[in-house]
Amino acid sequence: MKSPNATVPDSVVVSVALNGQQFVSDKTLHYRDMENTFTYYQEMYVRDYTPKAGPSHGHTKMIVDGMGFMPFKNETGDSIGEPLWVRFIDKDSGEQIGQPSEAQDLASESFTWHNPPARPDTEAILQISYNKVEWQSIIPFGASYSYLYYESPYITGIDPKFGPVKNPLNEKVDITGKNFKCPDPECKDLYVRFGDPEHGIKVKGEKVDANTIRCVIPKYTKPDVLQVEATFNDQDYTNDNKTYGFFDPFVLDV
Repeated sequence: MKSPNATVPDSVVVSVALNGQQFVSDKTLHYRDMENTFTYYQEMYVRDYTPKAGPSHGHTKMIVDGMGFMPFKNETGDSIGEPLWVRFIDKDSGEQIGQPSEAQDLASESFTWHNPPARPDTEAILQISYNKVEWQSIIPFGASYSYLYYESPYITGIDPKFGPVKNPLNEKVDITGKNFKCPDPECKDLYVRFGDPEHGIKVKGEKVDANTIRCVIPKYTKPDVLQVEATFNDQDYTNDNKTYGFFDPFVLDV
């Protein structure tokens, strides 16, 4: 059977009868039993989400902001932790990409989700659901899809490989590699990170050609060797273990 339409979000008791008159009663008085309660919830509102593109290997952490992500409450008004399911479907075929999985860090106004892998150039539609039956599509205004997969980039070389601390002459470094393709014409989310993910220095990158990124060397203050990685969506960085060395030049004698 299909549930009837409702004009306001609320919970109702579901009763059945074999003769159309004697319906099954709720199990307890004054309180609804979850076993035979059906809840109508308001459609969730998504204000924005990031990123909107990522590498084909997947496992990109997506952050979704909005309202109404925890609509279920008990009789005292406390939230009931029902799982929110998230999935991608292919825009062209309508087929599901990977398997639906639970949203993480779920709150009333936000949640996070790690997406599945897919073929490069796949245009995916983001969908959310509480019952895995009715799926709500999340598509930005004016767009026909939610997310674009691009081929995973990787770094093959850095030139120069070392330089003085503090970069007094504002020198730049060229980073070479493969699959350097921005998901947007402006390459607005192209960055280069010097150092580890937690404490690294992030600088804006410039795409010179299909195999080269250029950026200003950061003014690092001490001799060290730092890993250099790049991202095209300000979220997923390469992991190719290429490094840049900082040295501290000084004069012993003249």
